[in-house]
Amino acid sequence: MIANYPNGAAVPLAYYKKGLALVRLGQQDRAREAWQAVSASGGKDAEAATYWIARCSEGLGDNGRALAEYADFLAAYEPAFGERLGEAAVDAHAQI
Repeated sequence: MIANYPNGAAVPLAYYKKGLALVRLGQQDRAREAWQAVSASGGKDAEAATYWIARCSEGLGDNGRALAEYADFLAAYEPAFGERLGEAAVDAHAQI
């Protein structure tokens, strides 16, 4: 899908699903790249991708970058996500 239709409307969702699969496989570096593509798309999943980028940075042990990314996510998107991702980001941010 991504390779055949790089500008297709479904590409951000394909990257989103790819990111989820790669996280589950423990491939944080590759997952982070997928989430960055989703975030750059500016589509409906860009906000969630911003959270997942921070999670991947944390999983890679790059706590400084993860802290900055969680802070960016919280500053920009917490009201849109309310309890669910906002609380998870706050908790992760506090644990680093």
